[in-house]
Amino acid sequence: MKISVESLEHLLEEVIKKANTNRERINLIELSEKINTVLPRDYKPLGNRYIYETIDRTIKKAKKEKKSSVRIGDASLHSLAYYIGFRDVEEFLSNRYPRLRTEAFAIEGNWYSIVRYISDLPVLLVSPVQVIIDGDVVRMKLYGKHRIYEGEINWIAGSISCFLSTTDKVKSLHLAFKLGVIKKPKLLKGVFSGVSSSGNPIAGREILWRPDEDIEFEAMSNFKVDTEESLKIDDPRIPKPIITYFSNSKDSYLKISEAGTFDVYGL
Repeated sequence: MKISVESLEHLLEEVIKKANTNRERINLIELSEKINTVLPRDYKPLGNRYIYETIDRTIKKAKKEKKSSVRIGDASLHSLAYYIGFRDVEEFLSNRYPRLRTEAFAIEGNWYSIVRYISDLPVLLVSPVQVIIDGDVVRMKLYGKHRIYEGEINWIAGSISCFLSTTDKVKSLHLAFKLGVIKKPKLLKGVFSGVSSSGNPIAGREILWRPDEDIEFEAMSNFKVDTEESLKIDDPRIPKPIITYFSNSKDSYLKISEAGTFDVYGL
């Protein structure tokens, strides 16, 4: 197929980024084997030197000759596109932002973050969240009661990871959620970790819940849910399975007890 040199280079860069390697000759040669190990049976395996000789050298030659496009075999491009999360190279090229994974559009939109209060109180804290596509990156903004946390989302295998910090750099959170195969998920299960207001390490379960795909962000707000009361009255604000998921405080969060000394005997 005919493909622009710019798009071909974007594709190569994303493959290199996913493999956590660089554009050195020896690494490009080894890259084919790494890709082949994850390809389904109906995708074409790549030759040992294919990425280095056919892709990298073609790009460099085309740039030197000031060519805007080149011809590359479709099947091999499909394999490269599959490795970074696309069904085929056409899907990669038709993406609004070719550097983004298809999952970025699956999680774009407005969510509620739900965690259990870090104490034995049976209370859930619910906060609005926005997942925003910003050029070639995906950002998450979590609106706490007093501060806004923001950070860039990264894909690691079948999960997303995001380090969020406030604009004043006083508070920060690390969130990680497992992604499924649903095109437009309504719920993501994951974990958070950070430091409490009292300066102690904390961690626990967290859920991102999208109550309505078309929910307007302006209609969302922070609120608390008493799990015991909500289960009695069948609270319409939060589905019962979510409340039940957080019903046990020991399963919902982790706090580190203070060490008595600075050696193993103080644990």
